[in-house]
Amino acid sequence: MLIVIPTLTVNDPDVSLAIGARMIHNLAVKNATDPSTYETGLQLAISIVQKELPLLYIGFNGVATYLDESRYNALRSSEMSEFAFGSIATTGIRTIVIYDQKYDSVQGALYSIYTTTFVIGLLLVSLHSPLILQRIITVYSLVFITFQLMSINSLLVLSRNLSSLCERSPLTLSV
Repeated sequence: MLIVIPTLTVNDPDVSLAIGARMIHNLAVKNATDPSTYETGLQLAISIVQKELPLLYIGFNGVATYLDESRYNALRSSEMSEFAFGSIATTGIRTIVIYDQKYDSVQGALYSIYTTTFVIGLLLVSLHSPLILQRIITVYSLVFITFQLMSINSLLVLSRNLSSLCERSPLTLSV
């Protein structure tokens, strides 16, 4: 169990999304100061990110430069990953890049199903072991006896006058 469950967890963050968004933002800031030099670089960066990453939206200062509207409208907010860089007050450019993360969401859910199935299978296999079955029966009987004592004492409390409760000795059950 210690070997299988960690392999079924998804904990590898995809840093390429943040790197792509940061690259576009940095080129947009440079393009704002010198458009003749950086315009083609910015367009090349946007086309590379479009081709290599699951891009949904790119916007500069609230104006959409790229929008895949059909995919954007079909996804839930939990299936999108948004990166925002800069501010209009400091850099003059506010860049927002949104990526499609549906594949990662589906993979995480699938790994959760695998983990649950593995744990259920492990529990079912362990039920057929006589040693574990004996321990389960022992724990069950202890819990059952405890609840039985609690319910009997509760009934005694309900049926008696609370002022005489201190005079009564506790009830014991022999097993």
